[in-house]
Amino acid sequence: VNRVDGVTASMRRILKAAGQDTGSAGGKVLEVNTAHPLIRSMVRLREGGIDQGFLQTCVRGILDCALAEAGLIEDPRAMVDRMHTVMEHALNPKP
Repeated sequence: VNRVDGVTASMRRILKAAGQDTGSAGGKVLEVNTAHPLIRSMVRLREGGIDQGFLQTCVRGILDCALAEAGLIEDPRAMVDRMHTVMEHALNPKP
């Protein structure tokens, strides 16, 4: 979500293309719907003692998706690596 005094993703790209610093161009706010099935599942996994490293990868995946949706992913390679980790875990669960 853009702050009221924040800069949109489009404006951030324009500033960056013009060589302007976008680091202080207003922050974003991530709103999390705690009733969403993905979030509720992650809470259950945390309480069930799942590998914290994998759970952190899942949490970062939520952030990656929000950033991608807002047009704020600067380097998608790290996001792709995390998605591959999640898919590998889902397709090859450890007993």
